[in-house]
Formats: sequence, structure tokens, C-alpha cells
Amino acid sequence: GAVTRATTEQLNQLREAAISAGIETQFSPEEAGAGLQSLATPGQTAAQATHTLIPVLDLAAGSLGQLGVAQSAEAVVGTLNAYGLAADEAAGVTDKLLRVTQLTNFQTRDFQTGLAKAAAAGSVFGQSLDDVLITMGLLRNRNIDASSSSTAFRESVRRLGSDSRAQQAILGAGVQLFDQQSGKMRSVVDVMVDFADA
Repeated sequence: GAVTRATTEQLNQLREAAISAGIETQFSPEEAGAGLQSLATPGQTAAQATHTLIPVLDLAAGSLGQLGVAQSAEAVVGTLNAYGLAADEAAGVTDKLLRVTQLTNFQTRDFQTGLAKAAAAGSVFGQSLDDVLITMGLLRNRNIDASSSSTAFRESVRRLGSDSRAQQAILGAGVQLFDQQSGKMRSVVDVMVDFADA
């Protein structure tokens, strides 16, 4: 209540959400309540936290013990915030986060050290969450640790998006960095595929 500044009615909604989550997931209502607190701490309202809770618990369960509820909340909320996504989009974010761990060496334990930096940079330079996760997964497949992978991603999109020398090097190979119609930076995945071909 103190963290969310919730009204009595909203506190009742949070209580019901914790009980429902305790029924629907492997976590107890007490663990779900701790999850709600973890969601409220970075600024989610009571209503947002009730939408985000089940996807956060799903991520914690899907991590097979690599992430606790608080760490899962941090990964989901941080990604939502980086991309300006609504709380009701948390399930889609969780699905993508779990999917990348199934397809690549990017593991849920890597979210703490890698996801925040990469998602923030990706958002600033117009890179989709899909492109961020694909790039991070491919870097992890090369046995590059998560922290180094996120730094490499962040620096590559920053340089491609704002460094004239890096832009000239790519343009000199005949690869377009920016979409001709929108003027926005193209997907870093597409740029690198084109650059490799060139």
C-alpha cells in the first residue's frame, strides 16, 4: 500500500490478483504479493501491476530457477519502460524473452546484466525488441558474455546511428543505414546482413 499509494479498493484488487496468481501459477499468494511489490517499486500503478503480475510469474517459472520473482519483474518492467509499452503488453514481452532463451545461448540469468543496456539503446535508435533479442542471442551464440554482448550491441547501434565515420564506412560499402521514406535507422540485423553480403 505504501509503495503503490493505492486506495482501499485498489488494495483489494491487488489482494485478489495475488490470490488468483497463487491459484493460476506455481507461486504462492505470498510470493505473488512480493511480485506485486517488485512491480510497484519501479513505478507501476496498482492497475498496471495486476496486468503485469502473471507474465512476470510466468517468466520466473520459465527461467527454471535462474530468476526470482523480483528479477523477473525487473526484466519485464525495464523492457516495457524502455519501449514505452503498456502493462497489458507484458505477456508478449515475456513470450519474446522466453523464446530467445529457447533459440539461442542467451539465458534468463543474462537478462540482469545484458537486457537493460541493450533494450534502452535499441529503443533510442529505433531498433525493435525483436532485433535487440536476436542480436543479443547471436552474440551469446559466439560465446560472448551477456555484459559484453549488450555493450557491443549498444555501441554498434550508437555508432551506426550517430557516428559519421561509422556511417560513411557502411555507406561506402553500398549499404543504406536509414530508411529512405521514414528517415529512421533500419534494423541493425538487416544492416549487418547487407553489409556481410557487400
